[in-house]
Amino acid sequence: MSKIITYFPTSFFIFEDLLSKEENKILLNKSNEIKNNSKKGGTNFLSQLYNTHGSFDLLNDSYFKKLINLVEDKTNEFAKEMFSNSKYNVLSSWLNFYHKNDFQEYHQHSDSIFSAVYIIKAEKNDCYLTFENPSNPYDMKKLKNISAYNELTFENVKFDVPERSLIIFRSFLKHCVSQKTKESIRISAAFNLS
Repeated sequence: MSKIITYFPTSFFIFEDLLSKEENKILLNKSNEIKNNSKKGGTNFLSQLYNTHGSFDLLNDSYFKKLINLVEDKTNEFAKEMFSNSKYNVLSSWLNFYHKNDFQEYHQHSDSIFSAVYIIKAEKNDCYLTFENPSNPYDMKKLKNISAYNELTFENVKFDVPERSLIIFRSFLKHCVSQKTKESIRISAAFNLS
């Protein structure tokens, strides 16, 4: 008898319709207000993406309190599925504003255990949140002639996360946002938890 056994899986938790349309609209308006009244942050990247990382933390804004509480609740729910009984809290949070041609290169969040992204505003099929298979850098001899990709062979996976959705992942995962192709703005809130 033979069978495939998987270890070291990479998991993601996606929760759609986290906030109502009305609640999300309030955050959209507040996000634009924050952008107009705060300095650009996160300047140690190649991309010129406007964000508030290091210049304005959403923890300091009461409008985002419900979202932050939900991010913590969902992260703790996700952690319990991994038999982690610790309570994880948001340590930092910021906004990202993507205009046409903006992108975010591959990076990790080394100062946290979980990271999360909530999509405040986005268009379908515009830009994607992409994750690299964590074993990629160590695979010196790639498989040959792969006819179809699955959870055993993916080199990366991309998500077209819709508005009002939350995605939670382990912070060590390298991820990026592909170049935005449409004119409309994409706004996301990012969170680090430990």
